[in-house]
Amino acid sequence: MLQYDIRRAFVFRYIYICPLVIAIIAWMTGLDSMLDIWNQTSSLEAGWCIQFTMKVFEQNNIQFTLPVCAALPFSVQFVEEWKSGMIKNAVTRTNKRDYLLSKIVTTACSGGLVLSLSVIFLFGIIAILFGGQEAQFDEFETLRELLILYIQLVCRYFCVGALWAELGLLVSACLNHRLMAWLSPFIVYYLLIILCERYFSKCYVMYPREWITPVMQWPLEQWGVCLWILFLTATVSYGFYRVGERVLQNV
Repeated sequence: MLQYDIRRAFVFRYIYICPLVIAIIAWMTGLDSMLDIWNQTSSLEAGWCIQFTMKVFEQNNIQFTLPVCAALPFSVQFVEEWKSGMIKNAVTRTNKRDYLLSKIVTTACSGGLVLSLSVIFLFGIIAILFGGQEAQFDEFETLRELLILYIQLVCRYFCVGALWAELGLLVSACLNHRLMAWLSPFIVYYLLIILCERYFSKCYVMYPREWITPVMQWPLEQWGVCLWILFLTATVSYGFYRVGERVLQNV
């Protein structure tokens, strides 16, 4: 069942369109800076492409698109199969546990890939346009540090995408409503920002912008952020598993 769901997820056009859309929006966000660089004749500092990519994706205006884009590819599939009756055929070919776990894993991977691929796509675009203007690294250690920061950003985006996708899967299953698979991640994202900024400023572990751009002290630093988001994702996934069990009892 897992292989079947993964093949279906990668056939959906959204898993390729959404990263490209996010990358284009991010590219337009930094368009002014790129135009200034385009007109200058001097070479860029070493690692400028990586630094620019990280700077753009850590801005707040790009982060509002992430919850919906992460949920688009696969979060709605459980409800669609439930409403169409296809869930009966699927359960007869496998056991209920494997069916639910397949939905959990595929949804998390699709949501995570959408956001992480957007970071990779933008870096590829920037590297093609401006990579030739970069100066060479004088020390390998500097390149290593930049690559570690970039990989951490990609990992954080993957974890955040998995979380929003799983949340859409859970809420849509609870309400039996396909639109909530896409709307609920954005609603929760916005509510968490309001609550953390206005009422619970010390609760930074639940602040979505802190997940993308960590400024507080985390255990294990940025890897600790990834572990925390994965814990939230596992919690939401368990909630869906329990809801899914109740749904499948009536199938």
